[in-house]
Amino acid sequence: MCIRDSRYCGLEDLDVTTDPATVVDAGEEPGQLPPEIGDALVRNCGCHYTDNVEGLVDYMSDAVPISTHADFHVPFTGVFPQAFDGLVYEAVEQRVVFAEPLPMPPIECDVIGEDGMISEADLALFADWLGAGAPDAPNYVQQ
Repeated sequence: MCIRDSRYCGLEDLDVTTDPATVVDAGEEPGQLPPEIGDALVRNCGCHYTDNVEGLVDYMSDAVPISTHADFHVPFTGVFPQAFDGLVYEAVEQRVVFAEPLPMPPIECDVIGEDGMISEADLALFADWLGAGAPDAPNYVQQ
């Protein structure tokens, strides 16, 4: 399991029955997540898109979904980081990019290519997108 035993945290590693296209709205249209961001979410954040992982927080019914572009642009109502006052993408940036107060994905998870944390390439991708204000697909120009 992701938390107790080190393993990959991509959606296909955790739940081969879930079609990524049904849980992440990525594409080229206005209001959609950029495709490369959608792919990185599916690769690294599988626990947020399935209920089929024993021993983990039930992210599927969590108050902070991260499936659509709009999900990233609402006030953060989650519990971690505690008392965070900002939008979801800003809270995600704290956890993913700055590893504050704890990294996401968790240190217990592996990502393909590197043990224990998000790959350098995906971390750079998330840092770029989140640092640009998490724009939708037509407005995202990767640096």
